Amino acid sequence: MSYSERSSLEFRIKLLREHAKGIKDDRIAGEIAKYLCILASGYLEVRIKEIVAHYVESRASSEIQRYVEKKLSYFQNPRPDRILELCGDFSPQMRDELKTQLSADLADAILSIVSHRNNLAHGADSSISLGRFEDYFSRTQKGVMKIEQVFGG
Repeated sequence: MSYSERSSLEFRIKLLREHAKGIKDDRIAGEIAKYLCILASGYLEVRIKEIVAHYVESRASSEIQRYVEKKLSYFQNPRPDRILELCGDFSPQMRDELKTQLSADLADAILSIVSHRNNLAHGADSSISLGRFEDYFSRTQKGVMKIEQVFGG
C-alpha cells in the first residue's frame, strides 16, 4: 500500500498506453489491452487501499490504523459492490454518498476492468480492445476521484 507501488503501476500503465497507440495490428493491441486491464485492476485496488489508509491515519490511533491496514490487505477484486461494502464498514452515510456519487456509468467501467482481469486470471479469454480499455480506464479514474472525495481526500 505504498506510494511507490502506486507510482510504479501508474508509470507502467502510462508507458504501455503510449506504446500501444502506435500498434497497427488489432490482435497485438488487444493483447496489450488485456494486460492493461490487469494493471488497471491492481492500480484500482492499490488506490482504494491508499485512500482508506490515509482516511484512517488522520482519524484513528496507531492500534486502529494497524487493524485497518491488516483488514485492507485482504481487500481484492475491487468491484463496485465491494467498494460500497468497504465504505459501509466505516459508515452507512459514506456508502450512501458513494453510491450516489458513483454513477452507473462509472460503476460499469470499474466492474468491466475488474471482470476482464478476473476472466484473464482464471484462464478465460477477453475481447477487450485498446479503445474500450481507454474508455473504461478514463471512467475508472473518475470513479477513484469520487471515492477519494467521499473519504475526504
